[in-house]
Amino acid sequence: MNYVSRLFYIKKDKIDKRGEAPIYLRLSIGQKKIEIYLRLKVHPKYWDSTKQRCKSPKNASINHRIEIINSKVTEIESRFIARKETPNLGSIKLELSGESQSSSVLDFWEEYLSRVQKLIDIDFAESTYKKYRTARKHFKDFLSQKNYSDDILFDELKYAVISDYVDYLKFDKKLSHNTSIKYLKNFKAVVNEAKRRGLLSGDPFEGIKLRYEELEIIYLSEAELTSIEERAFEIERLEKVRNYFLFACYTGLSFSDIFSLRAKNIYEVNGVLSIVKNRIKTNSESFIPLSKKALLILEKFDCYNKRGEELIFTKISNQKYNAYLKEIADLCGVDVKLSSHDARRTFATTVTLGKGISIEAVGAMLGHKDLRSTKKYAKVTYEKVLAESRKVGNI
Repeated sequence: MNYVSRLFYIKKDKIDKRGEAPIYLRLSIGQKKIEIYLRLKVHPKYWDSTKQRCKSPKNASINHRIEIINSKVTEIESRFIARKETPNLGSIKLELSGESQSSSVLDFWEEYLSRVQKLIDIDFAESTYKKYRTARKHFKDFLSQKNYSDDILFDELKYAVISDYVDYLKFDKKLSHNTSIKYLKNFKAVVNEAKRRGLLSGDPFEGIKLRYEELEIIYLSEAELTSIEERAFEIERLEKVRNYFLFACYTGLSFSDIFSLRAKNIYEVNGVLSIVKNRIKTNSESFIPLSKKALLILEKFDCYNKRGEELIFTKISNQKYNAYLKEIADLCGVDVKLSSHDARRTFATTVTLGKGISIEAVGAMLGHKDLRSTKKYAKVTYEKVLAESRKVGNI
């Protein structure tokens, strides 16, 4: 980790009519340097270049001001180091000059992340926070590797920068199209917040297409789902994760919604025990009548003795969850690289649409704001029906 070197000095070539020279601060990290005028002046004969302070007691107020500035540099530097980042000279200059620290893209992004972190399990999923954190790291690495600077101001954030960043994600980082779009959308959300706060005018993303490519939807067939249901696991962690996954298959809840499910979200609606819960991702309401299979899993986790804010399931990291799912798939002979989201897809295709439940009802259970999101699952189901009808010679 680099640290900021400081040099307080006067510029004798800029002496004013009163014979006083301006006091400057030079900050440097390696070969990078930046100068800051401190809005302080002193007669050259009263300046000690070795101690970098004024000699005369009558200039004690100037020395006091220099000490305050020096402490402020240390404070800003410490914030960068705490984040395991190299201190940014431009950001330090902005803050010392009394300008908004938030004029810097990465600093504003850090502030934005702090707000998101406080709202985890309220308005945001922890996975969303991690995606924003990773997106910021990618942009920071981009600035460094493409020789822009350690950071840039919002005034400098133009279409050309975003366009270069798109190429960086796809060609330098070798990310897939959809993964690149995900990080770009995270970035655009931060930029939109900065626009609302008046930190930039115009839209640097104008002309940048942020459309996902349509991918094949992976879901479990009836036979594959049954093989996971009927398998007995002696290893406790696999048994627990299997039940989490099956509950998601029976309810359509996402990973973040499964592990934020509370006792208060489960109650009777017209005599049917149901889940009524706002989705973490979109804040839209899901209404899910619970099937017999879903109720049996809730019994395993002592759901009916839990009250109010108590969580139904014990949280596990997404990384471990997905790793255990792949182990479960291997043991069950399921030729699919299982992940947490495959349960939601299985619910939409095999458990509901494939059983004749209407697309409108499925959309309500999935918490979709409109049916466009649900229709992609219907398309898969139609193809499946046609394929199976051809097999038995019906068409």
